[in-house]
Amino acid sequence: RILLLGGRDGYIRKMDPTALSDDGTAIESFVFFGPINPGGRFEKFKITETEFVLATGSNINVNYAFRGGDDAAAALTASPPAFSGTFTSGGRQPKVRSRARMNTGVLVLHNNVLNKTWAVEQIMTRYQPAGRQR
Repeated sequence: RILLLGGRDGYIRKMDPTALSDDGTAIESFVFFGPINPGGRFEKFKITETEFVLATGSNINVNYAFRGGDDAAAALTASPPAFSGTFTSGGRQPKVRSRARMNTGVLVLHNNVLNKTWAVEQIMTRYQPAGRQR
């Protein structure tokens, strides 16, 4: 069984998990991790180090941004992010050292490169308590 989708252009399409583009247009992909608040609602935390492991076949630009705020909604829309960057290859990435302090965090990974795929295998973060939420 498959799900068929009718378009306004008169074509009937089906979902294809192996597709690398949408009729020649890059497929934009996002992954959101969070909300993250290890100290609970009333405790801040400080991220000191984050390590990413991407699948070895990921040979594209994967952008990451760790956003922080007083609650999940504020963290998701926080600008600028607490820290951000880009990975250009798969496998274990260099450790990202930061001193971001927040009550709630959201990690976003993003990509929009044509005809490429990527996958996350592991994300490890070190943090420490950073006091009560005011």
